Amino acid sequence: MITGIVKSPQHKVHAGDVGDGDAHAADRLTAKYINMRANYTGVYLDDSREFDAELVENVILRINRGKAADLDGITVQYLCYSSGMLQYVLSKFFNLCMSAGYVPLSFGMSYTVPILKDKNSVHCKSISVDFRGISISLAISKVFEHCEFLSIIVNIAHHILVALTVFTRLISVSASTHVSACQFSSDTGITLG
Repeated sequence: MITGIVKSPQHKVHAGDVGDGDAHAADRLTAKYINMRANYTGVYLDDSREFDAELVENVILRINRGKAADLDGITVQYLCYSSGMLQYVLSKFFNLCMSAGYVPLSFGMSYTVPILKDKNSVHCKSISVDFRGISISLAISKVFEHCEFLSIIVNIAHHILVALTVFTRLISVSASTHVSACQFSSDTGITLG
């Protein structure tokens, strides 16, 4: 039985909400959920924002290969040549991450490898300024990042296309109205200024 838990001043859970054997407890909880949901301001995830296996497969095929293995020992080649089922599983995993609003902590982990800046340098190669660091992050997190980037780009392109369509229709309506007005003026001899 939940008693007196306060999450915020407007959303209190009282004794009697759950588990008192009350026949209407489920109805009260449903009403409370609907009331709380009405004030929710998060991002709505619809089907158009979901990652599918085809998107994941295309991203995997286009990611640069020949890179070092990540902390888990997984390379991009492993993802490329693995079973087709992996893309499906990864798409479901990425959708779960998006709907939960949570990315695994390991997605932010990487290791840094020092690379010599100038291979032909005659200077001492033991000075730290002669090296630059590159970060090797998880291959799966790279796929997730690219999928999200493409999803955002497609979403923006869709909105631009809709805006252009609306703009084109407005121009065509405006032009057809202008043509009608010009024809009207030529028929009646009245010129529009």
